[in-house]
Amino acid sequence: MSELPMASPDETLAPVESGLKKRCAALKEQLDRYGQLQRKTLIRDTYIGIANKLRNAGTKLQSQTICYLLLLQNERLDGDGAILHTMDSEPVSKARVLIGLFRQAFINQKENVTQSDDQEWPNLLDSMASLTKELKQHVEPVWSSYTEDLRRSWQIDESLLHGQMLIEERKKIFEAYQVERERFVEAAQNPPTTQEELDAFHQLQRRLETLRGKMDLNIPPAVNRFLMASGRRGASLDLLTDEVLEWLDNNDDTARYRITRH
Repeated sequence: MSELPMASPDETLAPVESGLKKRCAALKEQLDRYGQLQRKTLIRDTYIGIANKLRNAGTKLQSQTICYLLLLQNERLDGDGAILHTMDSEPVSKARVLIGLFRQAFINQKENVTQSDDQEWPNLLDSMASLTKELKQHVEPVWSSYTEDLRRSWQIDESLLHGQMLIEERKKIFEAYQVERERFVEAAQNPPTTQEELDAFHQLQRRLETLRGKMDLNIPPAVNRFLMASGRRGASLDLLTDEVLEWLDNNDDTARYRITRH
């Protein structure tokens, strides 16, 4: 029986070596892909960061711009007695120029735009923040002054107001007034951002004026003192004067009152 030829060491190691080379090549390819993925992820995160900061700054600026234009163009705030006037256009022009510079820098440098030597990115953010602040400083005092002027047309002294609550036929008017007053106070906290919001605010103002007109605010001081005292812990007899009795007979139901002794 003839003997089989013996394989040389080189021939025995060749398949192993070939397999290792393939595995190393595959591993290197995977590492390269992982490195590319990391770079792409970093680029993506940079874009997301730029977009988020730009969106936040833009949202704040847009909100103040809308408020400003809405109040500036409203008939109630315009004319010879306007309380809101056109502000200096220089900050607006500056922001517009910086937006153009940033757009061009972004086209040229893409994700590296935030590291630009010309500082287009921080300059743009600073300009948008400054313009937002200037608009806010321009609008908020005007809106506050305007709402205070409106408030004076329906506001009632608290002692006279609570006196209404103690008269049965006016209690519902008092309660409606309280509800609308709270709505007015809440709505007045922030300037409107749509024409609908401003119209709703003016409608609220008119409802309060109507409710105020339904109240009897010409209550004699002696009657008001009696009503306020009786609505708390009870009124002493010295407050029940002839003037008070006559007013109660004409304006309220005297059967609602009781004399008690403590």
